[in-house]
Amino acid sequence: MNKWHLIKYMIGTVVVVNIILFIAILLLFITIFLCELSHRSNECETGEILGDLPTWLTAMVAIFSVIYAKKAFYKQSEAIVLQKKVARRVSFDTTFTQIFAQHSILYKKAQDSSTNHCCFAAFRDFFGEQVKKTTITNKDIWENYNKKIEENSGKEGASNFKNYFKYIYIEVNYIEEEAKEADLDESIQKRYVRLIEGQMNNDELFCYLVNLLEYYEKNTDNQKLISYFKYLKQNAFFKEICKTDGYKDDVKKAFNLLNESCPNTVRNSLIEQKWLESTENHKIGLPY
Repeated sequence: MNKWHLIKYMIGTVVVVNIILFIAILLLFITIFLCELSHRSNECETGEILGDLPTWLTAMVAIFSVIYAKKAFYKQSEAIVLQKKVARRVSFDTTFTQIFAQHSILYKKAQDSSTNHCCFAAFRDFFGEQVKKTTITNKDIWENYNKKIEENSGKEGASNFKNYFKYIYIEVNYIEEEAKEADLDESIQKRYVRLIEGQMNNDELFCYLVNLLEYYEKNTDNQKLISYFKYLKQNAFFKEICKTDGYKDDVKKAFNLLNESCPNTVRNSLIEQKWLESTENHKIGLPY
């Protein structure tokens, strides 16, 4: 039985039960009223009153039976709803576990196994050199770096690097889209998102930040992207690098490369300004 059939069945049952309850109560009052009327007219003998007693008792039994059946129905309905919630949560956990297991696999594929070159750490150095140019954007830096990877590791290497960040979006987006169906409140969603963030070091997080900013530069009217930014901010995805010495300055530079009309809008959608203004020092590699 699918969800809509179950809902219609439950509504129909509630309606029928209420109708039966109403009829039973109505019969009870009619019986009492007729007997009282007859008694007042001196036409109701004691035997007649006693003769109506079984009818009255039958009506009472019917009422209590209906009430009991109604309670049993509600309990059964609650059990069905709870069972469905548990099933949806188990389904979510199973799928998320499978998706999450691919994260480390894709991370390894993004590395240059022939030279043991870490593409993520090298990007930060590359960014530091490129940002010194007079006219440069996040899009330019990202594209230039991917060309460099392709020169050193071939098209497959460049593709693996870009696919790694696409997969992060898939992981986070899955949590957001399935939250209502799997009955995940905000605190539970945050735990799942932070599992993904916890798998990434600061170099990866900085790469992903620039990747998102360069994608925004190509899709400034994409409201779904801004919504995704806000979801990352809600779950403090980039809080670590915003509060860590060294990375904090690079984060500011990346936002400053955006068009003058939008850096504040994008920054406020993606991070909390107070993360960058914090005077608390965080050492690289240590949790805050």
